[in-house]
Amino acid sequence: MEGNIWLNQPYGDIVDYIIKNYHKKLSDQLKDLSKLTTTIMRVHGLEHEELFEVHRLFHTIQINMVQHVIRQETRIFPLIKRYSIRPIDELLDKAIKEINIYKEKEDNTEELLSKLKTITNNYTAPQDGCMTYDRTYELLKELHENIMEHLKLEDEILFKRILEEKVQ
Repeated sequence: MEGNIWLNQPYGDIVDYIIKNYHKKLSDQLKDLSKLTTTIMRVHGLEHEELFEVHRLFHTIQINMVQHVIRQETRIFPLIKRYSIRPIDELLDKAIKEINIYKEKEDNTEELLSKLKTITNNYTAPQDGCMTYDRTYELLKELHENIMEHLKLEDEILFKRILEEKVQ
């Protein structure tokens, strides 16, 4: 999704888009990949030691992203939506406080994704892999792209706009 189309959209529309197009998709991706990374580690781990690290990295990312989604959907997004409907300083201050807490607790997901990309040779399955191996790496690549787009929309558009609003 092009970031510049969101620069003037109402906050509530951005929040709804993130939940519908990123959070829901992410939940499905994480469930599927949890099973798949475990399967290929069991089947191919003897020949491909790196699959143990792929499994560990993925599951750490999964934990980070599940917490990320829950924090946003229960704490940050409701405040932003309320502020979007009723733009008063009290709601803006609460939203900014929650965003700042979120930013302080920001995890290392981007770093973990970078390591995952490297260890999987840019998500390229080896020649001796099976269809499940190939599919797992395809889905890991999609997950990586989804998370990066998702974080960019949140951090560089939505949260940035909210934080800048206090300065105005």
